[in-house]
Amino acid sequence: MKSKYKETVFTYLQKEGNSISIGEAFINWQLSGGHLTKIISDLRKEGIKIDAQWRRNSVTGRRYKRYKLV
Repeated sequence: MKSKYKETVFTYLQKEGNSISIGEAFINWQLSGGHLTKIISDLRKEGIKIDAQWRRNSVTGRRYKRYKLV
């Protein structure tokens, strides 16, 4: 793991019950959606099991993914 952001996201996900969405990653660390997706992909390539679930925003109706460790 090299990237500061990759370590930050992994550490955040390791905390019990934590999950992250693209919107939260942007608010917390100013990560774009593509950057978080790349980090998740890189972590998976390193053998870390991460689950992705589609959710729907109750106000806007827009779909988004939440990522969490398995």
